[in-house]
Amino acid sequence: MNDNDLLAYIKAGAAIQGIPLTHQRAVAVSAHFKVAQGIARTVQSGELLPDDEPAQLYCPTPFPSGLKREPQP
Repeated sequence: MNDNDLLAYIKAGAAIQGIPLTHQRAVAVSAHFKVAQGIARTVQSGELLPDDEPAQLYCPTPFPSGLKREPQP
């Protein structure tokens, strides 16, 4: 997608959602899209093996047995 197509896409998306967007703001949004695209390309260029996990899963620690919980309202 070239710069003009991206700008038209941003303006059309804003119009559909009823978001007022000046030309200057649309250009700024376009710049942010380009940064995000660069980040995505960098992430996608890395090769992951089947055993790789991108983030640790959240596992809450059990509440300590010696402490009393406050009653929930």
